Amino acid sequence: MKLRISGRSLRVRLLHQEVQRLAREGHLQEELLLPPGRALRYRLALAQEVSALTASFSGELLEIRLPRTEALAWCHGEEVALEGTVRQGESEVRIAIEKDFDSFPG
Repeated sequence: MKLRISGRSLRVRLLHQEVQRLAREGHLQEELLLPPGRALRYRLALAQEVSALTASFSGELLEIRLPRTEALAWCHGEEVALEGTVRQGESEVRIAIEKDFDSFPG
C-alpha cells in the first residue's frame, strides 16, 4: 500500500493482492517506523456505518474509512479509483484510493 501526500491531497495506491485482501479482510494497515521509537500508521478500512469516504488522524494513526458496499463493488470491478473530499470547517482534503493496474493480471 503506497501513501502519497501532496498539499491538500492524499492518494493511496493498492497492488492487486492488497485489493483482494481489503475485500476479504475488510482492512489494510501499514506503518512507517521513525526514530526515536515513533511510528506513522495508516489504515484503510471498510465500514458499514459510513455513507461516504471519511478520514481521521489521531495519535499516530491516519485512518481512511470507505463505505463497505461501494468499496466491495470497487474491489471486484473495473473502476480504477474511489475518490472523495473530506471537509472540516474551511479545510478540505481530496482523497483517492487507486488500483495499481501494473500489478493486476492480464
